[in-house]
Amino acid sequence: MRASLVRKLERQAKEFEARRAIDPYEPPLSIKQISPISYGTAGATADFYAPMSGHTGRPMMVLLHGNPFSGTTADVKPFCMEMAKRHLPVWAVGTPDFVDATPEGSSFLTSLEQVLVFFGWLSTNASFYDAQRCPLILSGVGSGAMLATAVLQMAYNKRAAEYFCKLSPTICSILPTLPKGFLKGFASFSGWIDAPTMLRTTHKEELLAWLGEGACRRRLVDYLSLTYAPSVDYPPILLVTSACCRLRSLALSAAGIFAEWGIPYRVIDAPKKDVNEQDTVSGWHVHFPSWDSARIVNEQVAAVCRALAEE
Repeated sequence: MRASLVRKLERQAKEFEARRAIDPYEPPLSIKQISPISYGTAGATADFYAPMSGHTGRPMMVLLHGNPFSGTTADVKPFCMEMAKRHLPVWAVGTPDFVDATPEGSSFLTSLEQVLVFFGWLSTNASFYDAQRCPLILSGVGSGAMLATAVLQMAYNKRAAEYFCKLSPTICSILPTLPKGFLKGFASFSGWIDAPTMLRTTHKEELLAWLGEGACRRRLVDYLSLTYAPSVDYPPILLVTSACCRLRSLALSAAGIFAEWGIPYRVIDAPKKDVNEQDTVSGWHVHFPSWDSARIVNEQVAAVCRALAEE
């Protein structure tokens, strides 16, 4: 299964690159990029984007890219620059590639540990981060939203924190050192991903490979219930989707739960097509920021994130 899945994902990645080549992105001159920045364990890196005017005192976005099978932080570079251009500095955090994981291991848990290592590193790095003046907004694209959701739960749900600490000594050592409520906002791009539903779709093979089949068979019910059950203590939530996104119904369902529980939230729901009749499916606003619909959505994303940090 592993070899055939890798070939399939490599083919999809080539198709994606061919599509993006049609509409190249022009980086703004007002943005500085510092990358790669090493943190924590060997090989762990992140990219930092900020306005040339500086980032001190500004809210910061921590972005987890999608597609652990063939994606990298380079995929979200245009989006990070667009946010920084709008005065929202961004960290794009790299996570391990699925193909580097052992067949019986959990790539998801390994990536989750690396994200926690990053937060631990950031909390002690005053040259890049001022905990008193730089509110953090955690965000994720696609599968990155799954990782981000798990981090969100660990930060605001005691049972989830205890559960993941039992699974990982790394998480157990770092999580208690992070300030309570250190996240001031959360953004999920391309839908609020609901794994129980996704595991019944054509993406089951990919998800099981990433989550770790052994871990799923042993702990699937506990894992999913703790990772995807919302907490009343959540910070404000932003859900970005589109009329033709396959996860739109899940995003709207989550919004309904937030409304019922009194959790502040905002949904940005783009039209199915932009003015050039390009399909707004998946992370179009992240990967194709020069599209007209993406520009509109990214303006709204930056504005909402800045407002969340000010509340």
